Amino acid sequence: MKENVDVLKLKTRRGNEIAAVYVKYHRPTCTMLYSHGNAADL
Repeated sequence: MKENVDVLKLKTRRGNEIAAVYVKYHRPTCTMLYSHGNAADL
């Protein structure tokens, strides 16, 4: 895996897990949050 990418599993209050990918950029100018809203990982 690349050094600037972290794959995470976030736990919700209900005990569910949400898969997340965090991509670090050396000079960020904005933040993008994407949620596909389906019951499965992409």
